[in-house]
Amino acid sequence: MGLRGEHPQALVDRLQYGDALAPLAGWRKKLPSADYRLVATASTRGLGGSEPSSVYSFCMCPGGQVVPTSLTPDELCVNGMSFSKRASRWANSGLVLPPL
Repeated sequence: MGLRGEHPQALVDRLQYGDALAPLAGWRKKLPSADYRLVATASTRGLGGSEPSSVYSFCMCPGGQVVPTSLTPDELCVNGMSFSKRASRWANSGLVLPPL
């Protein structure tokens, strides 16, 4: 299963660059909008599985937004994107979760 998480870009900038440098990040500033990657491997043995399983992020969109991508009225599907300036106040990332 996959999902998208959305959070304030200022939070990502502060976590990546620190309090002193975060104000320098963003469109027309000295640092680009910060991005990140997440990978975690967890055991599924307690859930009936025998192999480790991974959760990971993909398509991280700094200064981006979540957009609808459904093809039919009865479907819910979203994706993320960043405009070329990456100037939105939001950041988002896709997460892939293993089956239980």
